[in-house]
Amino acid sequence: MWPFQSKPKARPRLVLHVGTHKTGTTSIQLALRDNRATLLKAGICYPDPGRDPHPDLPAHNFIYRATLDGPEVMAAERALIWEEFRASRANCLILSEEGLSLPRDKLQAFFEPWKDVFDISIVCYLRRQDRYAESLYSQYVREGKDIALGTIESFLEVPMIAARFAYHRNLTRWDSFGPVHAVNYDLLKSDALHRPILDAAAPGQTLKIAPPPQANVSPPAGAIEVIRQINRLGLDYALWPLVTRLRRAPPEALVPMLSRRGMMGFSLRQRFMAGLAPANQTLAEARGVVFSPDMPDEPATPFHVDIPEALIRDLAAASLAGKP
Repeated sequence: MWPFQSKPKARPRLVLHVGTHKTGTTSIQLALRDNRATLLKAGICYPDPGRDPHPDLPAHNFIYRATLDGPEVMAAERALIWEEFRASRANCLILSEEGLSLPRDKLQAFFEPWKDVFDISIVCYLRRQDRYAESLYSQYVREGKDIALGTIESFLEVPMIAARFAYHRNLTRWDSFGPVHAVNYDLLKSDALHRPILDAAAPGQTLKIAPPPQANVSPPAGAIEVIRQINRLGLDYALWPLVTRLRRAPPEALVPMLSRRGMMGFSLRQRFMAGLAPANQTLAEARGVVFSPDMPDEPATPFHVDIPEALIRDLAAASLAGKP
C-alpha cells in the first residue's frame, strides 16, 4: 500500500441471534432491549423491537413476519433496520429472533443482500433435544395450540416439530453468511446467557450489562397435563391461579402426577435420544456441541393420565373464580 493510500474502512458487524426457542431467548432479549443505551455507548445497536407484529416483546419479530410476506416487505423491513442502525452511528448491529432457527429456507433470504455490507456472525443456542421438546410442548399446551392437544409422543412425531431437532442440518443454512457459533445452552449459567452474543459483538472486550431476568417460566409438568385436558374439553381457565392451586392444594388423585419433573418417561426419552444419536454425533464433530448422556430418574411411561372430567371442569372453573 502506498503511503498516501487510505486504509480501507472496516465493514460493520452484524450479529444474528437465531434461537433456538426455549433457550432463555426472552431473558436474553429483555437484557439486550433494557440495556440499549449501555450497548450504544459501546458502539452496538440493538434496534427498538417495539413495533408490529408484537410490540410488547423484546425480540425482532418483524424480521420473521417479513419473510412470510415476500420480497417487497423484506426490503422495506431491511430499510427500516438500516436507517436505525445508520442513525445510531454504531459499528455493530445485533438482531435477535428465535424464529430464524426454524427449518425454513426463506429465512436466510432476508439477510442475503447484507452479505456484502456486514461482517456477519451467527449465534445459536442449542438445548439437548428431549429437554427442548418438553419445554416446547409445555409452551404449546399453554398457548392452546391444536398440535399439543395430543400426547407428547404424538407431538414428537409431527414432521414440522421433528425437523427442529436436526440442529446441525438446520445450522448449515447459515454457514455461507459467516461464522456460526453453536452454544451448548445446558452448560450456561442463567446470569451469563447473553455473554456469547456480546462476545461476538465486541470481540476481545468484556462488555458488562445487567444480567438477563428470568422470563417465560414453564409451569410444572403435571400442571401441563391438567391444562392439556382442559384444552381438550374447550374450557376457559386462568393459568397462574390454576398452577397455584395445583402447587399448594392439589387434589389427592393428582399428587403422584404433579410430583413428576419430566414429561416423556424413561422409555420414550431413551428411544427419542437414541434416534438422534447419529445427528448429534455429527453436531459434536462439526460444531463442538456435546450433550450430556445423563438421563433423569423418572417412571418408564409418559406423564399422561386419565383425569375424571368432573375434576378437570372443577379445576378450570375454580381458577376463573380465583379459588385456591
